[in-house]
Amino acid sequence: MNTGEQTIEWLRHEQLRVDDEWSQDVEGGFCWWPADHRQTITVTGTEQGPGGPDDIAYFIRVETELWEDVDIDDEKLAILSIPMSMASMAGFVHHPATRRINLCSMVRIHEGIRSWM
Repeated sequence: MNTGEQTIEWLRHEQLRVDDEWSQDVEGGFCWWPADHRQTITVTGTEQGPGGPDDIAYFIRVETELWEDVDIDDEKLAILSIPMSMASMAGFVHHPATRRINLCSMVRIHEGIRSWM
């Protein structure tokens, strides 16, 4: 099991203590319903670190559904983009196909920081 998979397992079973009946597997991770809003936690990619081919970082993405049935035009989306351009750890993501706006954050995990990150 790689560092990304270990992090997902730790989040699911130790940190969040997600019940199987309130979750389901998805590609690269899981989704669950901690309240009224679905949250999806996945490994979304990798990056080679400065230590060569064995030094791999994994991107862990957490996306929480916030608003549904949202109709937003380009002008309003541009207004929303201004404060989000300054967000450092999280931001809103607009999914026009599903008409949702979600809150999303992502962090890079590698073996050197996995235990405390």
